[in-house]
Amino acid sequence: MPAELRGRVEELMLNEEEPAGDEWEKEWKEAAGELETIGIREQITGYKHQEGKMKEVAKLAKRLSELTGGK
Repeated sequence: MPAELRGRVEELMLNEEEPAGDEWEKEWKEAAGELETIGIREQITGYKHQEGKMKEVAKLAKRLSELTGGK
């Protein structure tokens, strides 16, 4: 979690003078949205990494097939 976002979440959690209901809810929704965005970006990066691995495995399988005469 980025330091700025972590700081905002901690501030909300430790804030003794809670903001009015709507403001409080808005802050939490904004922080949750940012966390969700970060999570989605991490998933996309993971999928791209997996895709690269899958392409490499396919290349190795093709090469193995060539070396073994397609058996």
